[in-house]
Amino acid sequence: MRAILPIAHIRFERRIGLHGRTVRIREKIESLLAFDRAIGWTQHVTLGPPFLENGVTEFRASATQSQVLERPFGTADYLSVGASFTWPMAPRAGGGEVDLRRFPGAPTSSAYTAHLMDASVAGYLGRESQPRESAVERADHRPRDRVRRVADARIPP
Repeated sequence: MRAILPIAHIRFERRIGLHGRTVRIREKIESLLAFDRAIGWTQHVTLGPPFLENGVTEFRASATQSQVLERPFGTADYLSVGASFTWPMAPRAGGGEVDLRRFPGAPTSSAYTAHLMDASVAGYLGRESQPRESAVERADHRPRDRVRRVADARIPP
């Protein structure tokens, strides 16, 4: 897929390839301006049923240190605002901890966290919809891409 974004003066290209059980997404962005301009580009995976199962699906990451957003995130925020923590155990707003590897079992939830990734590990996010079957997909990141943001927001059906 290719597109030119005339207002932003950007050429964008995305290639999606299937390699066995792995999907590889490669993107390229090019400024069409004659001068340098700083740009911020943020993306996150957005998944839902049938790929996620509340209280069962697990996401694993090579994260080390993490932080919760400094302000509430949505009406069903369940994490302690602004808290720093060691992945994957995050402090709950009402006390205690929650393991962020397991997708919440609540009908609705919202949370926003940022993570420092371990540069010595290629990194992955895994999906385990049925723990007995243990299906894991990899999403590689380069060592220089050390900070990842993860947002979790669901609306009941």
